[in-house]
Amino acid sequence: MQEYRHSNRVTTMGLVLLALCLLLGGPVIGGLAFLASKLIYLPLLFPVVMGIASGELVARSVVKGRTRNLIVVAGFCALFAATAYGSMHFAKYVEFRGQVQRWVVEELLEEYGPAAEAVAGQWASWFLAAETGSSGFWGYAKLAARSGVTFTHVLFDFAGAQQEASGISLHGSAVWAYWLFEMGVLGYAAYHTARSTAAMPFCERCQLWYTPGEHI
Repeated sequence: MQEYRHSNRVTTMGLVLLALCLLLGGPVIGGLAFLASKLIYLPLLFPVVMGIASGELVARSVVKGRTRNLIVVAGFCALFAATAYGSMHFAKYVEFRGQVQRWVVEELLEEYGPAAEAVAGQWASWFLAAETGSSGFWGYAKLAARSGVTFTHVLFDFAGAQQEASGISLHGSAVWAYWLFEMGVLGYAAYHTARSTAAMPFCERCQLWYTPGEHI
């Protein structure tokens, strides 16, 4: 009896499906995570959930595209992590631009009239460039890292009343390291979810996946 070994083959259709899944699914998962974070953001848990969702999408693409190469699967899971996590932060950047634009219009509309609306869209970029030396999303990321991330836990008494709130704050390079760590957790969760599907036995002669319990 021989041990089963994958052929490590990747079809063109498999790559196309994985790429489409990445381009469409990554931003959707990141956007949904952003909306959920408006209520509450749970460190590590959010990346794990995002990773499981990403891995499920990769697994479905693997089955449909008949992808049997675990290295390719791992690569797309890593890209999914960057795309989904980046999309979540990009949504925060879009929200930041909107907040700045509304503030500028409210403050300057009465004095400058329509001209205030004309410059309001660029005000966020000017502000980021002045504060961080970079405009756009990269400038926002630098500003967010400088502002820091705070992990807070709240204690309640037996009656449910809030008693104490404390937390740990990260700034600068520590924030970048934390973001990379969360993105790594997301990628690992995605690969762990997709790997079991990609590692299933595949019949090269009939071009079909073996079903669970089927003798090879």
